[in-house]
Amino acid sequence: MNSSTSSISEAPPPGDGARRRFAAGSLSGELRAGLSADVGELRRVIDPGAAEQTIHWGRNYLYRARLASGAGDLAVVVKVFREPNARQRLSRRLKGSKAQRSFDASMALLAAGVPVPRPVAALESTDGAGASFFLYEPLESVTEARYFWRARNAGRERELFPEIDGGLLLERLAATLRRMHDADLWHRDVSAGNVLLAGDWSGRGVSSGDLYLIDLARTRIAKALTSSERMRDLARLPLHRSEDRAALLATYFGRPPSAAERSLFALHHHAFHLRHRAKDRLRGVRRAVRGLTSRGAHPHLPPAPDDAAVRDRVVWDELSHQPHLHAGRTAKLRTRLGDAGIHGREAALLLRRLPAIVARYRSLRRALYAMPAAFGEAGVGLHGGSAPVETLIAEVDALGVRRVLLRIQPWERELDRDSALARELRARGKDVMLAVAQNRDLVRDPARWRASLAEIAERFDGLVSQVQIGHAINRSKWGIWNQR
Repeated sequence: MNSSTSSISEAPPPGDGARRRFAAGSLSGELRAGLSADVGELRRVIDPGAAEQTIHWGRNYLYRARLASGAGDLAVVVKVFREPNARQRLSRRLKGSKAQRSFDASMALLAAGVPVPRPVAALESTDGAGASFFLYEPLESVTEARYFWRARNAGRERELFPEIDGGLLLERLAATLRRMHDADLWHRDVSAGNVLLAGDWSGRGVSSGDLYLIDLARTRIAKALTSSERMRDLARLPLHRSEDRAALLATYFGRPPSAAERSLFALHHHAFHLRHRAKDRLRGVRRAVRGLTSRGAHPHLPPAPDDAAVRDRVVWDELSHQPHLHAGRTAKLRTRLGDAGIHGREAALLLRRLPAIVARYRSLRRALYAMPAAFGEAGVGLHGGSAPVETLIAEVDALGVRRVLLRIQPWERELDRDSALARELRARGKDVMLAVAQNRDLVRDPARWRASLAEIAERFDGLVSQVQIGHAINRSKWGIWNQR
């Protein structure tokens, strides 16, 4: 299958009623059986620009989106696994991508009766350096168990989580982990943050609540577990109370644990939490060292040109509508040292004016809290490219705000669109303020920058009440390294 618009057949291959693989150009992966999806639609949904809601932005990236399928739109969570370095790429070749391992573990756990979010697909680029993507159905109205355990360890669980019965949670969690281990599935990352709770956990209702395990990429399948491996899973839970640890083990074994079992659990419990604290410190050191030479980037960001100077290693992030500077701290420091003469003259001017600045600052401090501060009204910020004009107008009307800040990005060459939006807002009685941003190309070409401003002034004359020229003019990522 080579076409980017081909539809993936619903029929699973013989002997496999739960999943099927596909390959289409530079994209390959595995889908849950019964799911009809267009390859072009799969490519669209793994672009973070398709995000309807950001869930987490960190080492990995999670967002919520909608996948159009033969059965209609399907809500999905997309987890983007970045595998940028050589060690991670080697691991991917030897073990498969993290997305594929998450998909395999989800299928195995569901087959064993262990509740996890329902998997949808595992996708990856045929380029070994690309990211991989795990898609699954979202869980609604869930709470991470970590927040309950933090409150319980602080003695505040009844105050903060009166709806959760701690004994019931321990019992259900222990039973779930025992079922998983008896099916020869080793999670290897059973932290309280990877346990989600939904429903009624008070113990008073007919339902006893739902519990789900997540973050399954490290799970090992079809491996007979040793006692040590079982305890290593249990020991990751933040059970600081001795009675909680005893209750967990008693339910897990179905009887009071032996002295040897308690000792083995205690050994792994102390070792894990000691190692966890050490790893946190080491991560901080590694981040500091990496920041000196390079700056990490999320997979949706395009690379800077290979021959770009440090000042010009700026790319546009379509997801956040912000520029991103591909330069480490060392490179930026060298550049700023090269501007030392300019900054020195600015510092000398500041020193000459320092007495007046201090005097003015002190007078403002003395006037603080002398009278109520006037607050005008709240408004909303818009960018014309974020949605069709009629949609933006409808949303502004629904909010009921009168003041609108409209951001213009001249390099987009969309002044027809933006002036039409301003005109419609003005016709509806909105007070429009124009914020004119700049990028590095405009900063480097003052004649072009002035021409852009002249055209904007002509287009928006009579449509706006205020204009702000220049966006974040103290930030290098917006093109400004010094006042020249």
